[in-house]
Amino acid sequence: MTAGSPDAELRPPQRGTRRVLLLILLAPFLFRSGWYQWVMIGPALFHDTHPWERRTDPIMDMVRYVRATTPPDARVYVFRMGDFAYYSGRRLLVDLDPVLLELYREDDPSVAYTMLREQHGVDYVVQPGYTYPTFDNSVVKEVVTDPRYAELVYANAAGWRLYRLKPAAE
Repeated sequence: MTAGSPDAELRPPQRGTRRVLLLILLAPFLFRSGWYQWVMIGPALFHDTHPWERRTDPIMDMVRYVRATTPPDARVYVFRMGDFAYYSGRRLLVDLDPVLLELYREDDPSVAYTMLREQHGVDYVVQPGYTYPTFDNSVVKEVVTDPRYAELVYANAAGWRLYRLKPAAE
């Protein structure tokens, strides 16, 4: 087959051409979710730390504090499950768990404290740094702010607070 023959036009494209064609075909899918995400993949592969260690938002500040200072077997009552479930390494009781419906109907802080501490085994409560209905509209807020039942262990600048529920004997 010579350069001028009719069969020369039927040759498959060269490797570089194939890559360009593949990029052209994939471009709509790559850019649909935002080109910046694909641009950042390269540098992200070369970091020597885990992404959660690089995050500096207030919730990650609280997650790091919980992970560093609470016992590994502690049960933490949280109002934002995703970050705590993935990064804290602690047993969680999440605000939307159906077992808490009875707690949300309760009006008496002493009964609510007993339910949290004895029935659900909660050791710590994390108060979110923003208004949250299951915290602000329930007796839980009264329990953690009453010094008979809980003590403030940590608070960050964004309003996130960690309370330790006192043992029943205290």
